[in-house]
Amino acid sequence: MDGVRLQPQFEEFVNRADEIQSKTSSTIHKNHKELLPLFRSALTVEPIHRMLLKQLAERTGGKMLLVDLKGMGTCLEKARLPAGTDWSVSRVCDVVRGGVEFDNMTQTLFFLELLVATDPSFAAQSKERGWDAEAVGITQKIKILLVKNRFGKPSTGGWAVCMINFSIRCNPSDDDAHVCEVQLVHANMMLARTNMGAHRQYERYRSAVELLAATGHLAKAEEIELMERKLPSLEFISLFHSHPRLLSTSSLLRSLLFIVSLTF
Repeated sequence: MDGVRLQPQFEEFVNRADEIQSKTSSTIHKNHKELLPLFRSALTVEPIHRMLLKQLAERTGGKMLLVDLKGMGTCLEKARLPAGTDWSVSRVCDVVRGGVEFDNMTQTLFFLELLVATDPSFAAQSKERGWDAEAVGITQKIKILLVKNRFGKPSTGGWAVCMINFSIRCNPSDDDAHVCEVQLVHANMMLARTNMGAHRQYERYRSAVELLAATGHLAKAEEIELMERKLPSLEFISLFHSHPRLLSTSSLLRSLLFIVSLTF
């Protein structure tokens, strides 16, 4: 991450992302409460979402990362966290999702600026800054809802991305909109996660920790998260690379105890 911080436009990107977030609503638009209507909406919006990311990536030098729709089981799991909540999936805002990988922070900043320029509420300001989406052939309109910028404050696992939620109307003639997600990822982060073969295993680890906390095993979840904070990011991630079956579905929770035994 240190090498990324030293790149030109890093500070400009962090400041711009924070500025955009400060101008969005504090309450994110929610999706459908029921699972099937949520996925019907997602299937309508997914091709629009992919085309938009493809256009933006081509014009800013990014590499589009295709991601399938979030699974129904994962959506239901997320609906029940924290414990005691109902089965509403309205808080699941990343069924339609995708990523764009960049070699440098200049490309990342350009993508952010062009994405924001597709939101009519930001269009006038974007044009003043020299960004006009329609001028480069991007006509799709969106609404920026939330910006989580981890480049300025990486997660405890060392994962630094910028995650943006935005809504796309399912039909231009009505107000029904679906909340989507895009993650802006630096190539160095992808090297640490993807090339080491650890990205999927790490995601399962995070899900398992959340499940422990949600099922009343808070002390164990906190113990594991303490271990994550104590280890350097790449050393922690390398646990998953060294033990590729560490988080198989059949032994998800038992694997967490194995992680603790490796590091304490």
